[in-house]
Amino acid sequence: MEDSNNKMTKAIVGGTWILSSSVVSILTGLIFWFVLTRIVGVSSVGKASAIVSSAGIATTLLSAGLSLAIIRVVASRGRFGVLASVMVSLMLGIMASSLSFLLSRKLGFGFSYYAGIMAFLSVASLAITQSMIGLEMFKDYFKTVFVSNLAKIIIGFSLAVLGLGSLAVILGYLSFPFVALIIGLTILLVTSRNRKRIKMSVIDNVLSDVKEVLKLMIANYPQGLSSQLLTALGVYIFALITKRSVDTGILYVSLMAVLAMAAVPGSVLTALLPSGSRGEISDIFYEEGLRIGLGLVTPLVIILLMAPSQVLSIISPDMTKGGDVLFVLSLSVVPFAAVQAGIIVLNAKKDLKMISYVGTIRLLGLTLSLLALVPRYGSVGAALSFLIANLASLPLAIKPIFGTILTITKMWLIQTGLWSLGILLRPLLGLDLSLTLVVLLSVSVLHITNILKVNEIVNIIKTVFSLFNKGD
Repeated sequence: MEDSNNKMTKAIVGGTWILSSSVVSILTGLIFWFVLTRIVGVSSVGKASAIVSSAGIATTLLSAGLSLAIIRVVASRGRFGVLASVMVSLMLGIMASSLSFLLSRKLGFGFSYYAGIMAFLSVASLAITQSMIGLEMFKDYFKTVFVSNLAKIIIGFSLAVLGLGSLAVILGYLSFPFVALIIGLTILLVTSRNRKRIKMSVIDNVLSDVKEVLKLMIANYPQGLSSQLLTALGVYIFALITKRSVDTGILYVSLMAVLAMAAVPGSVLTALLPSGSRGEISDIFYEEGLRIGLGLVTPLVIILLMAPSQVLSIISPDMTKGGDVLFVLSLSVVPFAAVQAGIIVLNAKKDLKMISYVGTIRLLGLTLSLLALVPRYGSVGAALSFLIANLASLPLAIKPIFGTILTITKMWLIQTGLWSLGILLRPLLGLDLSLTLVVLLSVSVLHITNILKVNEIVNIIKTVFSLFNKGD
């Protein structure tokens, strides 16, 4: 029992560092797009976001499933697993670079060479950062992500002030994988010299390790493709169909805001994956993770639902017309998070066939909806496509954690119900007062319905503060 508790504590600590890294990426990402949109304008951000999406698609197509493969191989093979992972990543990075160049060139916005470099660095840095997780260097992983995101902001802002427009956004975004590669590699080299924990095995055949990485990557490819390609593909197809950079910028920023909400439950569930893969936790842990994660973001989702145009206007006055886009996307937070939860559980169970089914349904739903709705409804059609894709794959995705269906239903009813109440109160109380009242009411409703108790929030805060104070 004591050994089991120690393992769970270790998983929680490591998961918290991973979650903290996700939070840093989310917050710095929001700051990055918010400030740069204000400086360079929506049109420049739209062009840059299309280039970023091109690199994202290429990276995903060539390396989906690679992250988990690296973590597993490095965990068993140590520094030699790192070497094999780097070799695979460099090979895939070159292929992703060529594909990204072709995709971005098709858009006609320029900057194709930068897209190629971005794709290469993204795949190459993946070997380093995921190796840290495989070696259980969770705090070092957090430091690498933090500094790399900080570099992205500093470089992007500096170049934007100098008047580089879209190029400032692209170079800022490109600096993240570059800095992560340099810092992560340095940490791994220093650790390899000074710590015995990295020396886990004796090399037999590096090629056998390379084959193992590739085999595991292929096995995990469906779930990696379905979760990563969904967003980048949506923006790319929209930009390809419309050629409207301003609307592309609105769609991208709105999508990032919604993904930031969904990343909270997603990060909690991802932190549970290592323990789940080893069979150390039951499915109830995933259900609890989804409940807590969605509960934490519900007040924020209600704000997006009630005042989408006002939220976008904070970023840029030119984005005010995108209120309908953000509203529809906000409705996707619950189903999107639930689908992601199902995929994580299926991955822990190694049910790759079911993962493939869920990913295929979601991607087909997104692609077909985009082609049908975007020409007629523009960016709102793209937002509807995102919602449709997640709803279509939801029933199959949550099958292994069917106990969450009640939580999912209650959460969606709370969000839409309180939004409706806010709309009714708005003419009487005004936006500010009605929004404040509804957000406070949402916390009370979550507590009363046992979705998220106030004492749970307090305990979560205590755990996080305790971890950072100890610095473990």
